[in-house]
Amino acid sequence: MSKTGLTIDTTNFNRAINEMARLTGVSMEEIVLAEVGSVLSQTITNTPKATKESIMKSSKDFIWIRNEGGTWNRKGKTYYGGTFYPLKWHYKDDLWNFIVTSKDARIKELIKRIGVAKQSWFKLANNLGIKLPKNVPGYVAKAAVNGRTFATPVNQQKITSGSKIQISIENMTRSAIEGGGRAALLKAINGRTGYFYRNLKSGAFKKVSDIAKKYPGFNVRGI
Repeated sequence: MSKTGLTIDTTNFNRAINEMARLTGVSMEEIVLAEVGSVLSQTITNTPKATKESIMKSSKDFIWIRNEGGTWNRKGKTYYGGTFYPLKWHYKDDLWNFIVTSKDARIKELIKRIGVAKQSWFKLANNLGIKLPKNVPGYVAKAAVNGRTFATPVNQQKITSGSKIQISIENMTRSAIEGGGRAALLKAINGRTGYFYRNLKSGAFKKVSDIAKKYPGFNVRGI
């Protein structure tokens, strides 16, 4: 179903969806879209959030400044098109002034980016035309990278064939990949799968009213 730099096995999730369709009589497409929406919504919740405090702490000893490349040198290490500068080192006055000014601008930019990792999952839902079961926090919708909202690199695909539907998602947002996005998505998928099997065991699929209560995203028409 998805990738965040690495492929995630959704075998059990897919099996649960097929069983839901059989038990409820709801169309496969309706179930898939509703369940993917629930998974993405929970992934947004699960994805760790940066704070002003954590940004200031991470910028205490080093600062990353974008440049035009290079390799290891006496004054820093190149990484993702920029250089990490240790702030405890001694620099010439002109370089130090540049580092301090760049640090202040970098911190301001990072604060504006709080919520970008969560926003990447929200963007996937929007691109697929899926309405999430819960509204996202305001800071998630407003998060911006270099002044642009919803600029995160994601891909999605929805393929339908008869009664079958396949959805694939790919999240290439660096803050999502490196900030626990894969674990957040996997936890959401496993949690949703477990929710189905607990409902199955409790007999929730025996009555239309119970199904509607447990799965408000389904348009249950009877079994």
